Amino acid sequence: MITKRTVIGMAVGAAIMGIGAAAFALALGIQEVAIEDDLRTGERVSYRFDAPAGAEQRVKIEAEAFDVELSVPGGGPGGMPLASHKGGADLSWSHAADGESRLHVQNTGQSGLRVEGTAHISTDPIHFTYHVLVIISGMVIAGFSAAFSARRPRGF
Repeated sequence: MITKRTVIGMAVGAAIMGIGAAAFALALGIQEVAIEDDLRTGERVSYRFDAPAGAEQRVKIEAEAFDVELSVPGGGPGGMPLASHKGGADLSWSHAADGESRLHVQNTGQSGLRVEGTAHISTDPIHFTYHVLVIISGMVIAGFSAAFSARRPRGF
């Protein structure tokens, strides 16, 4: 005999499994991340882009004056040593090899600095583990709900 609580528990478990499976599927492949930061005078920000070969990165910096340093994986094209800029800069580069790009920006002007852009990054493998744990949690909830409808354990 299936009770109302059993049906509710199985529906909740199925919903959790569906959410975990959808998140797992969306995390596959290269992810696009938007970058938007505002810095005051003297502030510094750093970005790290871990991406596969061929991933495109684009950053636009607008400020009175700023310092920027960019390193790309394998020392490929697009990297730049520490350099001072005035007004603004459009930076775009492609990863020649799998690896990590690092971008450091410091506002050296007397007004605010705006950083905008997009980064195409690899998903951190630990996130797949999180999604699998959510799916397993849904299975456990649905399984316990179904088992309790077959035979109610003592004490419940």
